[in-house]
Amino acid sequence: MSTRVLLRAVFVVVLASLTSTLGAEDYEQHVRHLAPNTAPDTIREAVRALREAGTNAFPTLLAHLGDKAPAERRIFQRDVLEHGTFHAATPTIGGVCFDLLQGQIEGNWPKGFRHYYVLTAATARDWLARHRGLSLQQLRIEAARQSLRRAEADTPKTGETRFHKETLDFLRKNLDDAKRNAA
Repeated sequence: MSTRVLLRAVFVVVLASLTSTLGAEDYEQHVRHLAPNTAPDTIREAVRALREAGTNAFPTLLAHLGDKAPAERRIFQRDVLEHGTFHAATPTIGGVCFDLLQGQIEGNWPKGFRHYYVLTAATARDWLARHRGLSLQQLRIEAARQSLRRAEADTPKTGETRFHKETLDFLRKNLDDAKRNAA
């Protein structure tokens, strides 16, 4: 192997490692930009960058799932159900990071179907570890498949109500869309 080829190979390896390190630092910076008193355009750019990074940003998002620091209220709104009533809650960095993860993998569903989401803030880390090595599109298909299986398993409990049929139709279409987008 010539010296020039060897130097080029070393350069490529060093550049690749620097790029992944810089990427991780950039993701951290983007997460910091989710905080209160950050300019809305900066927040939107941070969210866009984290979404576009796909699975590359997942380690950073996962690292922040427990982050209780507040997120910017003007951009991120969160309601919690308490005693049958929705109340505005302070959004957290961890909550926003989870929403970004879940949005990448499962999308944003109508509220009536969300109890069939596979991911929760408590299970996201383990679920992703069990599916390590899958592409984002493969993760989407697997999550859609699991959601549909859960709803189908509920059919004997819920019966064939109109709403349950709508739920199954939605989840089947969700799986079909994920498969079609993979092609």
